Amino acid sequence: MKHRDIKPLRIIFSIFLAILSVVFFSCFVYLDTIRASMSQNIFEEVFSNMNILDVEVGTIAEGMNIDGVDENSTVSEAMAVVISDTAREEFNYDISKENVEEILDDPQFREDIGNVSGDLIGGVITGNLDSDKLADDVEDLIENNKDTIEEVSGYEISDELIDEIHDKVSEIETEGGIMQENEYGYSMSFLYSTVANTIVYGCLGGGILCVIGIMLLNMFKLPTGFRTNGIAFLVNGVFTLIVGFVVRFAPKLLMGAIDIVLADNGVSSSTGVVSAIINNYVTSLAMHILIPGMIFLVLGIVCMITQGVLLTTSRNK
Repeated sequence: MKHRDIKPLRIIFSIFLAILSVVFFSCFVYLDTIRASMSQNIFEEVFSNMNILDVEVGTIAEGMNIDGVDENSTVSEAMAVVISDTAREEFNYDISKENVEEILDDPQFREDIGNVSGDLIGGVITGNLDSDKLADDVEDLIENNKDTIEEVSGYEISDELIDEIHDKVSEIETEGGIMQENEYGYSMSFLYSTVANTIVYGCLGGGILCVIGIMLLNMFKLPTGFRTNGIAFLVNGVFTLIVGFVVRFAPKLLMGAIDIVLADNGVSSSTGVVSAIINNYVTSLAMHILIPGMIFLVLGIVCMITQGVLLTTSRNK
């Protein structure tokens, strides 16, 4: 029996499903990005991808109130002062600031410090610091760099000392955090909990079902099905990439503009490490948008090429 093609209805439903697919896929990308922005994993990613020890402390030096640390000091120099003072006050070890700086220059130590920084900062911001995981990472850092530390400091690091440090770190607790409820009763953790995995991946599933629906509607007109999906993917890819680039560069441009305005008014704005962290944070967030955008763009191109091949094949028959 010959298939009866009701072209107007097929086109209308195909366009409707194409629009729905754009909506579903967009919701998936942006909701997934929202979840990523509030997860502790992103802070671990931020610090593992930056040389934080070489960044200037900036204006937060005023709040630290540590002798020998100012806005132009690097994080490495500030840490050297803190570690030297802590070693002397808490463990009765006399390790000079210069010796600590030499340890901090070791490549292995710099790699390991990223894990510790991510755990600590992420826990402080989210208010859900996993002190046991942080203690394990600190222990790994010490054990991985034990030979270097012993050689530079002149002290032997015993297993008992490592256990003592582990126990002290595991006792660290955080009270609140920017994701916890504040004086106005607002909590970012509430938003994080409402954007559940079922909602995020439900949007992804909805988009995939729309793509399949378009192909089924056009199963006897495959070139049209591939073209419709191709256009939808291309539209989604272009707009997703635009949003991704805005997320990537807008905060940096805004901070640059603020610095210029403050400088014109004679106000110092040495943000230092804060600026570096924000820059890496928005870069990580932007990648959550840009990567899906590139995937949509590639899928759109593939669909359009497939449509062209099918049309050429049918004409040659």
